[in-house]
Amino acid sequence: MLPADARFCHRCGKPQFELPVEEPETNPAPESVPVIAADPLAALSADISFHNPVAVRIALGMGVTGILLSSLPIPLPFLWPLLALMITGGLAVFLYMKRTGAKLTVRAGARMGWLTGIFSFAIVAVLFTFIMVFVANNGGFGEFYKEAMKANVSSAEVERIVRELESPDKLAAVLLATLGTLFVLFTTFPMLGGALGAKLLTRDDS
Repeated sequence: MLPADARFCHRCGKPQFELPVEEPETNPAPESVPVIAADPLAALSADISFHNPVAVRIALGMGVTGILLSSLPIPLPFLWPLLALMITGGLAVFLYMKRTGAKLTVRAGARMGWLTGIFSFAIVAVLFTFIMVFVANNGGFGEFYKEAMKANVSSAEVERIVRELESPDKLAAVLLATLGTLFVLFTTFPMLGGALGAKLLTRDDS
């Protein structure tokens, strides 16, 4: 007599009942995450910086162009240099969009104009330094100011300014203020031109 829970006969080895077949466990395949391809044109539009070689080359070329344009003898002595800087900022955006095929936002266009202005200012700062060194070695800033302003300013005013320029502290303050003003002008107006150019060119393409 076999026990009630016996699985096999102890004499012949016959199974007393069928064993359930265990199905092998299968690990569910991980869900595939869709890969969203990065838009290269969007990346080109967002990465307007010194790390973008295309933007740097165009900005440098337009920076030189801006200096040349602003030095043209256009009969607008104060307005034309600023307009020339705005034009070069817009041209930089146009050339970048044409070269890369990317559509620049207004913000990206302003950054492109800012890069252009930085190069323009760097060139002007180097020229300004050479001029200051030349003036300092040829009579000083007082004599230079006398010759430059004697036809437009009274002699008493010229003498007062010359005396102030003889002070190293005041002279340094004047030179730093001049460079600061040039930096603001040479970066702000190309930025405006770049932003305006991006807005107009994007609207035309849409």
